[in-house]
Amino acid sequence: MTHGGVPSAAAVAALVAGPPPPQRSPWWWQAFTWLLVVATVGHMATLVVQIVALRRESALVARYPDDPDALDGPDADRVFELVHDLGEGLRTGLWAFLIMLILWIGTIARVAGRLGHDRRVILHHWTYLAWRVALVPLLVFVLIDMRHDLPDPSDRAAFSAAVLSANSTSVAFAAFRIAALALLLAYVLIVWYRLRGPDHAVTSAASTTR
Repeated sequence: MTHGGVPSAAAVAALVAGPPPPQRSPWWWQAFTWLLVVATVGHMATLVVQIVALRRESALVARYPDDPDALDGPDADRVFELVHDLGEGLRTGLWAFLIMLILWIGTIARVAGRLGHDRRVILHHWTYLAWRVALVPLLVFVLIDMRHDLPDPSDRAAFSAAVLSANSTSVAFAAFRIAALALLLAYVLIVWYRLRGPDHAVTSAASTTR
């Protein structure tokens, strides 16, 4: 009305230029997300190797009551060393992985705001809830599964039973961690898909939230 019904020059220019090009998530966030994906897959693969190593160790220990030399020799030493190294590596790598995950989640608000979306909508998905629920038994296991001294190896039956029980628990724990990491991996890929650009975020948030 201020122009007598004639649109302003700025409005005409906007119509001619068309809508602004859609923004995409920044390259550094894309790279960080794929780094997290690689770290998650690597963590899962290491857990699979740990399960195999624990089973090989259990096979050796199961022979110990009937064969006093079952735990001697270079092959047995390699198995024991592998189990030890994998356990230490997983404990150290877990802290680095958690720091990376926390930093990644912290960047989502910035990226979602840049693309004009609500962070809570982007983060909402059933895989995230399932992963958080899976963390509860994992934390409980870590708190109650304190390291205990093994029986004297001279009591071969008691020593073998204690090691086999501990290894069975460790295998179950590793398998559960793999399942939890699979949920997390699916969630990371869903969030990456939603934040690749505005079109993906709008459509996927409506279709994959359920």
